[in-house]
Amino acid sequence: MSFSVKVIEDEGIQERAKQIGGYFIKKLMKLRDDFNIVGDVRGQGLMLGLELVADRASRIPLPVAQVNKIWEDCKEMGLLIGKGGIFGSVYRIKPPMCITEADVDFAVAVLQRALEMHQERVTTKTSH
Repeated sequence: MSFSVKVIEDEGIQERAKQIGGYFIKKLMKLRDDFNIVGDVRGQGLMLGLELVADRASRIPLPVAQVNKIWEDCKEMGLLIGKGGIFGSVYRIKPPMCITEADVDFAVAVLQRALEMHQERVTTKTSH
């Protein structure tokens, strides 16, 4: 057995990652409940996805320019996440196994603020 595997087992890192992943997905599901552009939250453990849609009922993907702007807002606030999916409208969240609940809270707070900023941009654009 390699030293790395031994540390992972001895320190319960894999089990902790599973617990934190559950905590993370629950927080992301709250974002889904609060924002209509979050069409789906999926994943297992610490491999999570947040799908952005223009319309939740039809599941039409959010336009790439809008996905990219929200992603840039997250980056500017200190959150680095990936993008993927067939239409490029899924944020891929794959943190390290050493992530803490405080790290999750920070990530979700940044995502929430970026989604609020998006709503403000869309509201301003449609009110003019």
